[in-house]
Amino acid sequence: MSDVRPTPRKSENSKFINNTDIKLKDKLSQIINNPAQNISYLDFLIGYFQISGFKHLNDIIKNKLDS
Repeated sequence: MSDVRPTPRKSENSKFINNTDIKLKDKLSQIINNPAQNISYLDFLIGYFQISGFKHLNDIIKNKLDS
């Protein structure tokens, strides 16, 4: 029996980001820096998230607030 798990496949209609076709930090940057967006809240459903991800998120939001 193997301990290697297959890479999850994302449905065509899914809005979930699994870092296979686009990285979460890149998608968040697109959303936050889009002038047409009026963002009040960000909701996350996280199955696995590294601490370094919070730094990326902090950098993206800080850059937006500074501009």
